[in-house]
Amino acid sequence: MSKKLSAPAIHALEEALYKAYWYKDALKRFLIHAGVQHSIINQLNWQDKKRQIVIDLISILINEKDQIVLLTLCSEVTEIKSFAHLECLEDGARKSKEAKAAIEGLQSFVKSHQTIQDIEKHSAENKTRAAERLQKTNAVKQKLCDLNSQYMQLLSLTPQKKGFKLEPLMYDIFNLFDLDPKASFKIAGEQIDGAFYFENTHFIFEAKWQNELTSRGDLDVFSAKIKRKLDNTLGLFLSMNGYIEEAINLHSGNRPVMILIDGGDLMAVLEGRISLDDLLRRKKNYAALTGRIYLPFNEFLK
Repeated sequence: MSKKLSAPAIHALEEALYKAYWYKDALKRFLIHAGVQHSIINQLNWQDKKRQIVIDLISILINEKDQIVLLTLCSEVTEIKSFAHLECLEDGARKSKEAKAAIEGLQSFVKSHQTIQDIEKHSAENKTRAAERLQKTNAVKQKLCDLNSQYMQLLSLTPQKKGFKLEPLMYDIFNLFDLDPKASFKIAGEQIDGAFYFENTHFIFEAKWQNELTSRGDLDVFSAKIKRKLDNTLGLFLSMNGYIEEAINLHSGNRPVMILIDGGDLMAVLEGRISLDDLLRRKKNYAALTGRIYLPFNEFLK
């Protein structure tokens, strides 16, 4: 290393990290892939604002005088070339432009702080990490392929057997996306198909696989189950064949307590067209902004 990172370089790194990822869980995954130790990541308060998380991270690395990790982190950030994850958000063009500018600003500092030996060393390390990330990505794709095959096998079953087999399939899908799922359980005679945890919110889950559309009565019963839980609990209802419009309208608006998905949403996840966490996030954000609890995946494309 030619010299330690200057104060302007540290500031450029903070800005680039802050703007490169909109969601905190995406930032956390990036830091893990960039080689930041889990012991450091676990010191951060992930309930805090994203900018404060970034500032705390850099402060820890500076206090530990870990210039190698800082420089590696700089190198990893400047390797971000695609901003599709920002462009798909609301006001995505502006978010993407700001992220790109911040990363380009960091790049000039990285070049001035690296020797040829540093660049070669970190390039080799980056390639190793990239190979590891690719292996993990391929493992997820393979698991999705296996789950998709299991789903296809359910199509020939009777409606009752489909519903029975759907619960363990959904448990495996929740588990694949690290949503800490819980299997079906009963509370005082009340049947819950499952539960999971997503972005600081507890969800209870219910699924129906029947020929007819899910009715208002089904959602009424589910809504009552949710409202008997703590305030930070929401519901996710999966109806493979969709919903009666009246049921959707009745439970939309006036602080809805659930979001709805259907068989088309599930297929989009199983086919790798969208990750489950992204699907849930977009539906949750849509419900928060509009009050409407149902936005099919094919509507995302519009």
